[in-house]
Amino acid sequence: LVISVAADMQTGLAPGFEWTPPACESVPAPASWSPVSIPRTSCNPISRQLTFTADVTHAGKSRELCVLAENDQTQCPDTLSFSPPICFTVDTPGPEIRFKAPTPAEDELLLTFLGCPLQVELLAEDSGRYFDMAISAEEGEFGLPDGAYLDPPTCSPSTLPTPPGDTTGVLTCVEVQRRMVWRPELAQQGLEKRVCFSATTLTGHSATRCINLEVSKCRYCLQPGETLQAVAVSFATDWLQIFGANAHLRGLDTLSEFELINLGTLYPARAGDT
Repeated sequence: LVISVAADMQTGLAPGFEWTPPACESVPAPASWSPVSIPRTSCNPISRQLTFTADVTHAGKSRELCVLAENDQTQCPDTLSFSPPICFTVDTPGPEIRFKAPTPAEDELLLTFLGCPLQVELLAEDSGRYFDMAISAEEGEFGLPDGAYLDPPTCSPSTLPTPPGDTTGVLTCVEVQRRMVWRPELAQQGLEKRVCFSATTLTGHSATRCINLEVSKCRYCLQPGETLQAVAVSFATDWLQIFGANAHLRGLDTLSEFELINLGTLYPARAGDT
């Protein structure tokens, strides 16, 4: 009998699985073998190895595979031509994505002020230190406010041994850090906005972190070289009012870059107001 080993037709071989060439013993059949039409050599026993090389497309997935043995004797009924299948499951671990400090907590409120530079640190990792990470801001309703941007990522590689074969998407950036930078403009006074960020891998797995931004009213950060008179013009008020609302200011020549000041009352009085 010639015996062969193959994947069950119902499960087949998934990408990444490969058979090695079979190794068998071919022993001459006895002279009394009958009928003559049956081959007089055998491949029994036989051994064959099934190999599996995982890539990022397999991460986090489970696949059942069945194999069976069959002989070449057409005279045998189907029940004797095939062995019962042997089935097993191959599980490929996926990434374990998490945001970590100094990333703000989920739904944390960050209060900022007009003209003040706001920097929000974002740090995400694969806890298994294997899969490469990326951080991006969501689009649409929960995207970045106007004028905000993410600076280029900073990556930390893994110290795990490099596996053979294709290493795309692994080991080079298992921890990634980015910074959201924003300086609210005059038109964004009083803005309240929810912003969400995604930490992703090439495997398609992701984690989301959302924060809430609020721009306080009636306070402002002085821009480089800006005077109280220029601020007063921008907010349609008087520089003396601004100066009077900031007891901490020692004089007009001691203003600091991005110093936070009170704008004072910005409501213009109208006829009939009391």
